[in-house]
Amino acid sequence: MGLFTTISRSIRRRREARRIVRRFSSYVDPSTVERILNETLAPDPPPEQTDINFVVMLIADDDLAELPARLGRAFDILVAPGVFVESGSKSLVFASFGMLPNCDQSVAITQRGKAVVELQKQLANQVRIVHGRTPGLFGNINCGSKFGFRYGSALRDFGAILGMLTKLKPGEAWEWIEGNRHGQNSQ
Repeated sequence: MGLFTTISRSIRRRREARRIVRRFSSYVDPSTVERILNETLAPDPPPEQTDINFVVMLIADDDLAELPARLGRAFDILVAPGVFVESGSKSLVFASFGMLPNCDQSVAITQRGKAVVELQKQLANQVRIVHGRTPGLFGNINCGSKFGFRYGSALRDFGAILGMLTKLKPGEAWEWIEGNRHGQNSQ
C-alpha cells in the first residue's frame, strides 16, 4: 500500500472515530466508546517485506556552525522523485530509493549511485556513507500501535550498517552487499 493511501486511510479512520466518540459521548462513557472502536476497527496493514535501496550517511558535526549548510547540501542531493528521506536526525541521515509508489527499481539503483557520487563530491571529507540494497520492511512500521503513525523503512542488520558507518574514514563510502557484511569500498 502506498504512502498517500496509507496516510489518507489513517486520517479517515481517526476522523470517523472522533465523530463516533462525539456522537455517543453523551450516552456512553467516552472511554467505553474508545475501547469499542479500538477493538472493532480494522488494523492498519502490516509493512511490506521487500529489498530496499538505501543510503545512510554521517555528516561531520565537529563545527556546528557548518552543520546546517552541510545538511542542506545533502538534502538537496537526495531530494528527487522516488527518494524518501526518512530521517534527518542531526548529523545522521537515512534515505530509501524506489520505495514510493510507481518507482522503478532499476532507476532507484542508478539514483542511489549518482547520489553517492554527488555526496562525496560536494561534501568530500565531511561525510561517511554506507549504501546498498538489503531486505527490510516498508510501510507503517508502528502497525498495531495506537500511539502514532510511522511510515518508512526498517532495514535488516541496521545496527551492523551503523557499525560499518562509524568505522569509515571521513570521505569514504562503503557499498553494503547483502550476505557479505564486508561489502566493498565504493570510492
